[in-house]
Amino acid sequence: MLSKTEKKISGLSEKYIYNETAASLLLLLLSHLEEMDGGLDSAYEIHGDIKAINDKIKYFTINAESLLLDGAQRSQALNDCFELKNKLIDIYRVIYGYFAKWNVISTMVSDETAIRKYKEDPLNKEKKIELPLFYADCVDFLQTAQSPTELKCFIGELFECAPLKMTREKYFGLIENSLMEAFSQSSQREIDFSINSFKDTCAPELSKDYGEYFPDIADYLRSLNGLKAASLSDEELSQTYENLNETLDSLNQIEDYFQEMLNRINSLIILFYMGYTLEQLTEENYGWSDVYYKTRDIIQKGDEAFAETVLSMLEEYIEPLLDRANDLNKQIMDILPKIDDFSGFSDDTLKTLSTEAFVRSCFYDDLNEEVFSFSPDENDAPASKEYLKSKAGDFVNYMRDYISALPNAARKSAMRKLLGSLPLALSVEGLMEYIKESIENSSFEESLLIIDKAGAVFYSYGFSGQNEEEEESCSCGHHHGHEHNHVHSHDCSCGHHHN
Repeated sequence: MLSKTEKKISGLSEKYIYNETAASLLLLLLSHLEEMDGGLDSAYEIHGDIKAINDKIKYFTINAESLLLDGAQRSQALNDCFELKNKLIDIYRVIYGYFAKWNVISTMVSDETAIRKYKEDPLNKEKKIELPLFYADCVDFLQTAQSPTELKCFIGELFECAPLKMTREKYFGLIENSLMEAFSQSSQREIDFSINSFKDTCAPELSKDYGEYFPDIADYLRSLNGLKAASLSDEELSQTYENLNETLDSLNQIEDYFQEMLNRINSLIILFYMGYTLEQLTEENYGWSDVYYKTRDIIQKGDEAFAETVLSMLEEYIEPLLDRANDLNKQIMDILPKIDDFSGFSDDTLKTLSTEAFVRSCFYDDLNEEVFSFSPDENDAPASKEYLKSKAGDFVNYMRDYISALPNAARKSAMRKLLGSLPLALSVEGLMEYIKESIENSSFEESLLIIDKAGAVFYSYGFSGQNEEEEESCSCGHHHGHEHNHVHSHDCSCGHHHN
């Protein structure tokens, strides 16, 4: 006999699953029509690998009705969609590397732009930096961290605000110690995956597929390796700044394009995983099947004459489904904290809850999360200390070779970005000592820049400190960048963070 609570949570989960599966069908159709209306800019040459993924997505969408009627075909389609998802993420890792490279270059240009603006502003000559307030704000901000993982994230972001001023040996020693600490309980698979992810992120040009996709962007970023921002005239610096922002706009558009592809694949995965037939899925509202047939015809024939009408119908159908999903989710979240032990639940209820979790993870999947998504195996044992030390040492040597080959200006920016994105083995006291030393050994304008950057970090997390007025009154025009820093989706407590 099911308890009242178990019966309620199971019933809500079943409704949520059906609701999100129906919503997945309609959102899949909507995404196809929106792509026809305005997909990726025609200026971009779409690589054949990307076209092949899109063609398969269209095939599965057009043939979804028949595939859902045949168990074997549906199972094969599900496996194929998982493969498509993996291929898409592999390609996007290259694009992610472009973002990482852009961050390194744009930091050089943004910092120089900010320094010049500080020097030009006559008010700055009279400005007194309230360093005790700033240092207190840093500590107060760090204390808002809700977990050791988040604290490492905060430490990494504040560390990156200061110019890099340490010996090479101390720098690479910090990297190795940070990896040893972060992955001390990790399996060999997890260590290998994480190290490879760090390599792709921190030394993107060395990735085997760098430049394979959207090569114009890759070539442009590579051409800026020798950039000396301090040597540029104001006009040249401004033009470089604008060019970088245009490149960022392009990368953001490509990212959105890939996210939509991921959304469509995940919608198909939900459909094929749940196994409802089209008739079963649309029995609540036969209008849903009508828009499926209409969209299928539009995709097959390329006839956009009625696309706008179908788009409006889909939007009308989707909104109440999403509202219902939010309501069901709220009810589920209200009940879950009251359940202390799930061991007494029946196998059917546990399976329902597991299915709900899977559907939810697909429905709200994020492209950048997937880049660092690692699936641990419960049978994986922690790697030996010797194995971890060997891998950490290999990574240090890999990055040492990469960084040494960069021109001086790009080298400093890349080294700072690397430390800013790793799970630093650094205490709050160690961080504060580093920031204080950086400010003491910096010019007045460089000190202002450190405080400005830290203020941007505070602001991004909604933190307001004693020095709030100065933080918010920054008028330097400093571009704080488009950060792509990510932690793996497993709980490795490494602090490799998300923005």
